[in-house]
Order: sequence, then structure tokens, then C-alpha cells
Amino acid sequence: MQEEQSPAEAATKPRTVVVVLGPPHSGTSAMTEALRCLGVDLGKAENHRPPDKTNPKGVWEDLLVIDLCARGLASFNLPWYGLQLFNPEDWNTPRGRDLLAEATDIINRRMAETANGIWGCKNPQMGRMIWLWMQAFERANCSDR
Repeated sequence: MQEEQSPAEAATKPRTVVVVLGPPHSGTSAMTEALRCLGVDLGKAENHRPPDKTNPKGVWEDLLVIDLCARGLASFNLPWYGLQLFNPEDWNTPRGRDLLAEATDIINRRMAETANGIWGCKNPQMGRMIWLWMQAFERANCSDR
């Protein structure tokens, strides 16, 4: 069993985030499972949305990422099913800065749990919030893929 690191300890080691982007039901879960088989750490199973009838093998979506994306969309009155992207200036507001800080914290927490410094995640809404996540990866000292 791997020993967890503190976020501060994790920040001193090489860190890579692998993000799978794509719309719902487009094969992103299969791609994410393939990355897991190749050694990308997707985190603990209890941190993932549970499998369902449309995806019985699992969706590999982190519950904290799901929650942050849902609240981010709602805070700027964007429906989850839409295609509208955020305006980069949206993130330069108190709400946007709070979401950025929270995204950075999520990344640091998950990186502290990885054995190999490579954490993978996916959520269909991450693409719409890509500016936020790219900034959070940078703040968390992660290279992204």
C-alpha cells in the first residue's frame, strides 16, 4: 500500500497531470481506463463517481472535479449541457479566483496521493473550463498532457 505524501512534499517532486477531454459518451472512459493500464494514477476508487448502467466499468470521474465543474458552470449561469465557453475575464472575479484556488487545491491533494507523480482525470465539463484548469495546473507546478 502506498504511503500518502503531504501536498507540500508532493509539490517538490516532478508532477504531471493527464487530462482526458471529450463530450459525454464519446469514449473518454475507455481512453481513461487505457491510461490507467499504462500507469497513470487516477486516484482512489472511493473518490470516483460510481459506475452506472451506461458505463458499468466506471467513468473515472473524480467527485471533487465533478463538483467544482458543476459549481463553476452554475456560478456563471451556464447550463451543463451547453457549448458556451467561459470568458477568460470571468476568472478575474472573486468567484473565479475562489474556483481557481479550489481547483489548485484539488490538484495538490490528488498529486499527494499518487505513487508516481502522474495523476489523470476527466470530466466532460473540464473542456469548457480549460482556462481555469490550465491556470490551476500551472499554480500547482504540474506539467499537463
